[in-house]
Amino acid sequence: MAEKYPGISTQVCQQLMPARNPMYQSPVKNLEIGKAAIRKAQSVGKACVFIHGEAGSGKTSFAAKLAQESNFALVQTCFPEDLVGLTDADKCMHIRKIFERAYVSASSCVILDDLERLLEYCPVGPQFSNSVLQALLVFLKKRPPPGKSLLIIAISSSGPRSAERYDLKKFGVLNFFDSHIYEGSLMNDL
Repeated sequence: MAEKYPGISTQVCQQLMPARNPMYQSPVKNLEIGKAAIRKAQSVGKACVFIHGEAGSGKTSFAAKLAQESNFALVQTCFPEDLVGLTDADKCMHIRKIFERAYVSASSCVILDDLERLLEYCPVGPQFSNSVLQALLVFLKKRPPPGKSLLIIAISSSGPRSAERYDLKKFGVLNFFDSHIYEGSLMNDL
């Protein structure tokens, strides 16, 4: 059976897309912002998109839609559950391997889902994994090898004025994103 999306396994597709066909309410503007990021990645080699909004609003599905629209040869994903039980060093190595695989392909998309959980962010304190933060900052900053295209999409459940978003900004994470897309509700209730 042929894969539905290039570079994404069927299992990962099922994780990213809802069981039923989403009815996107996302304004055309947001899809255009995403498509502009895809064009930038194709022309200058790299683009970073930050998608944030309410929990359960369809941000991950929207990221999958952008990955599909890119038609890039490879899509790599990093989910918080991939890092459960790993030491900080192992988490950093996992993230490194994702980006190293992305650099091999002529055109790649990396989806970093639930950024706060990847960083082990806790607003009480606040607490986070500095080594994972540093690893992500290194790879968000790094340009792909010449002749390669990389689109990075990070997903966050932080609202525009939330403490989480303020701390992501304070940590320096948001400085690396060319485009910011906020959606409170990307999908109709199904």
